[in-house]
Amino acid sequence: MRDKPELLLVDDSPNEIRILMEILKQDYRLRVATNGAQALEMIAEANPDLVLMDVVMEPMDGYEACSRLKLDWPELPVIFVSANTETDEILKGFAAGGQDYITKPFDPEILQRKVRLTLSQAAQRLQLSSEKQQATAMVMAAMNSAADISVVVNFLRACTKHRDAQALVQEICRASANFGVQVCSRIVGVGDRPFYAASQGAVQPLEQVLMDRASEFECRMLEKGNRLILKFSSVVMLVKNLPEVPSRAGELKDYLLILMEAAHDLNQRVTADTSMAQQRLSLMMDTIDKSRVALQEIKDFQVDHKEKNLAIMNQLMLEIETGFVSMGLSEEQEVWITGVIKDKLDESLAHLESGLTVDRKLHGIVEQLDALVKTF
Repeated sequence: MRDKPELLLVDDSPNEIRILMEILKQDYRLRVATNGAQALEMIAEANPDLVLMDVVMEPMDGYEACSRLKLDWPELPVIFVSANTETDEILKGFAAGGQDYITKPFDPEILQRKVRLTLSQAAQRLQLSSEKQQATAMVMAAMNSAADISVVVNFLRACTKHRDAQALVQEICRASANFGVQVCSRIVGVGDRPFYAASQGAVQPLEQVLMDRASEFECRMLEKGNRLILKFSSVVMLVKNLPEVPSRAGELKDYLLILMEAAHDLNQRVTADTSMAQQRLSLMMDTIDKSRVALQEIKDFQVDHKEKNLAIMNQLMLEIETGFVSMGLSEEQEVWITGVIKDKLDESLAHLESGLTVDRKLHGIVEQLDALVKTF
């Protein structure tokens, strides 16, 4: 068992090989090939875990070398190394079977991250049973038109239960897998945020880049070998293993576009519902905030009003008691007048207290609304 993953570096430039080795030598066992033919021989001998393949080499370029090695080692991951990031070049790498690409000059952190990610995804794929995959492909290839239609119907039925873009893009991948093809898909949700999913494993970085770029294509369909890119408004799909039989391939294109059109329509509804719900929530939160401020102002006013009234009443009692001396009233008259005034003052205070009680009830209502908002 290896103590470190083994990488095969394929490049006809000694300087590029030296840079790659400096970046990767600490974490990986490294082998070097200077051309495509030598790389194929070393793969047969060493069985590396990952190949970093330069694109521009003579006499066999990186795309051809990758296509050849995929014939005998289809699960061996390949990361292309190139200074050209044009869409057509990325499509060539995708068609040849590459998992990712890294641009020159190298960014050590990006290179390390891409190597780790690709190795991790390759390990996950190895855990899947090849026999189960083959059996599933055979069963799906035997499906007739009625079964194909049932896939679409089941997809529509399942999608009516979904309320977010991530669930929709996962559902379209599950439905596509029922046609016997492996796909990955992209859908744009609320706020123009893209969501990704794959029918098997994780979405590869190269696949994500292609789907992002395909979302800007004018055409609806782009085919290269057995790879296919489909676009319908907010939905993009990459098909990795289009059937070789033309009639079956044509049927699948139609059915997949039906799925994508339905997913787009459902996504529009979900996006509209989500936006409306967010607007309602925002309005409710704004109302609660304003209510809270208003209640605090009412409370402060009532407290201040009560304090001022108490001060006025105390001053009134003091002035009345002082005036009794000059009025020549009897003690019995003074007690009666004082009692009447005190009773009315108590009634006034009780009225003020009832206002504070109403304020406390309104405050309780705001707290209940706060609790309700947290449930959304």
